[in-house]
Amino acid sequence: MIRSITLLGAGNVATHFGRAFRAADIRIAQVYSRTQRSAESLAAVLCAPFTTDVTAIDRTSDLILAALSDDAVVPVLEQGQWDGCILAHTSGSLPMDVLRRFSPRCGVMYPLQTFSKQHPLRARDFPVCTEAATPELAQELRRLAATVSDVVVEVDSAARKRLHLAAVFACNFVNYCYCLADRVSEGRLAMLEPLIRETAAKIGDLPPLQAQTGPARRHDRQIIATHLEMLAANPDCRRVYSLLSAQIMKLFINQNKNTYDICKREIQ
Repeated sequence: MIRSITLLGAGNVATHFGRAFRAADIRIAQVYSRTQRSAESLAAVLCAPFTTDVTAIDRTSDLILAALSDDAVVPVLEQGQWDGCILAHTSGSLPMDVLRRFSPRCGVMYPLQTFSKQHPLRARDFPVCTEAATPELAQELRRLAATVSDVVVEVDSAARKRLHLAAVFACNFVNYCYCLADRVSEGRLAMLEPLIRETAAKIGDLPPLQAQTGPARRHDRQIIATHLEMLAANPDCRRVYSLLSAQIMKLFINQNKNTYDICKREIQ
């Protein structure tokens, strides 16, 4: 049974996972980070020792959990010796097999959520996707994930990679649109919060296609032209508006091809 974890990384994922595991009485044996400031800061929160030296990483814990950026996982592990260790990473895109060269006892614990250190969230509400090299380890990782999440799902590397891609559309791109909305509304994004919440809530009841609304869905040529004129001084917003409007109208192209062609020309 996994009762102690060495955390590699001190970023958003490591911070939230570390807090959640500690609250579940899983001991954080050590925190590693490349920089002393980040390592020391998270270690203080988790009441754990820290190191910035890969060769000094505590390998006696039950699990070495690499909560690092994708391009840092292999370079960090290449600096250490991991014989006998259970290794897991938290990436949505990296295949589990990148860990096999370091230890045959390897797996994945991918939290399907967006994290920011300054924004607390309830860990039990988001899915944790697990994968493991052996059935025994799969059971161990499922049991560990269940200490912090009510939604634990076994997902292989190919499916997890697709989920991560989908998450970029559903989260990262949507948040970028929030940035544009804040700019266009001149800092009044707070007034849109009820709209944002309702938009997200509808997806629990309706397929996204049925939930689509707005001028592009209605093929409202006059409103679209007005909006494009309002965005004349902001070419980035105008281009995004045109691209998304054209793509939305493409879903319902048989209703009005002329308006679709107008927006399509805007982005060419």
